[in-house]
Amino acid sequence: MEIRKIAPKDYEVVSNLIEQVSRKFLFHEFTKEGQRKYLTSVTGQGIVNNVKAGIEYWVAEIEGKVVGVIAFKNTSHLYNLFVAEAYHHKGIAKTLWNTATKDHKVKTYTVFSSSYAIPVYEKLGFNKTNKPFDEEGIFCTPMEKEV
Repeated sequence: MEIRKIAPKDYEVVSNLIEQVSRKFLFHEFTKEGQRKYLTSVTGQGIVNNVKAGIEYWVAEIEGKVVGVIAFKNTSHLYNLFVAEAYHHKGIAKTLWNTATKDHKVKTYTVFSSSYAIPVYEKLGFNKTNKPFDEEGIFCTPMEKEV
């Protein structure tokens, strides 16, 4: 497995990966408006805009295929962490996390987690900091990790 920073050739592939995983595991918790808003942020153009805005993306690649992605906003906020369903429970999320954060000088990381991802974030050392909330039809639980 190779972990590397995202390249423009990856934008659509990453967008498709995020959309597929989101539709299967997250969207049942979102309103229709929330689904639309969320998908807009992760289209190929959405990722281009995010990169231009300074969001840092890394991808996990196995045999030339992108199977996971992690992204950070302002270095300390975990913006996205997705692994293709066929590669769940293989340590890819942890490897993405460890590689992407190794040079960060951060004391506290934050994430707004779907209920599906809470166990993944807990394994990475995150703790819930408040009750779930609705952000324009996107339901999530705030979590933090002290480093």
